[in-house]
Amino acid sequence: MNRSILKKMLSITISAVMIMSVSGMALADDDSYKIEFKPGQGGEGSMDDITGIQYGDSVTLPHVLFTNEGNYFWGWCFLTDGIADAYDGETLQFTSDFVASGGYHPMSWMHDGVLTLTAYWENIPNPNPPAPAPDSGSDTDTTPAPDSIPDPAPSEDEGPAPVILTEEQIRAMSVENFVDNMYIAIVGRTYDETGKAHWTQYLLDSGSATAVVRGFFGSQEFLGFELTDEEYVTVLYRVFCNSTPDAEGLANWTNALASENVTRDQLIDQFATEPAWASICAYYCVNV
Repeated sequence: MNRSILKKMLSITISAVMIMSVSGMALADDDSYKIEFKPGQGGEGSMDDITGIQYGDSVTLPHVLFTNEGNYFWGWCFLTDGIADAYDGETLQFTSDFVASGGYHPMSWMHDGVLTLTAYWENIPNPNPPAPAPDSGSDTDTTPAPDSIPDPAPSEDEGPAPVILTEEQIRAMSVENFVDNMYIAIVGRTYDETGKAHWTQYLLDSGSATAVVRGFFGSQEFLGFELTDEEYVTVLYRVFCNSTPDAEGLANWTNALASENVTRDQLIDQFATEPAWASICAYYCVNV
């Protein structure tokens, strides 16, 4: 599988917990930061830290050097939450206004000047296993035609053969990632298995992503948060635009709700027409 395809498939991960004020954070130009790498559950090996990072620097993440037999590396987690937030070769910028492809702000996850990235692994069998060797006692000529001879197996120096996913597997994993991120973005937690299975199958059966959002917004869990109008609008921006609201937009929509010129349900309809939402749905291979 081409790594750029994997990155595109997993991009635009949305996170509720990244929405916090960074204006009050102490981001000094003379501070020095560090990235440390952890192998994750079942991973082995070591990777050097990246040190001496200054505020404003751009850092390209190195290729993973950890190994995890029988598992495939998908990306780096800013938290140990099983959600890939950054990828091999991705550039992270250490500034106060940068958002990584995973929807997280690197500076928001600093602890004593250290950003910890944990490898995220999936146990995925190869859907294209090699054909069994022919029976040596058979009289049938099993020599393959020249154009069907497979490429030789990679040597140990080249590493393991890549896992090749079918189009169905790619879409299923993309849809699952979308559902994972709706849990984080809307209710601020990782998924439960029953809920994830329900929404994933709904989307695989050509259900609407906007309807999924409505399902989350109408849940007792979400309603129990009793959000203010401003908080509600902030969540809408996070989900439908993958961004924090601009001051003018936040004020306009909050005032519209307060004056009852629009209801919260109608506001969902409005945000669902945003081009950013169509782009997010296209990336995840789900219907708007």
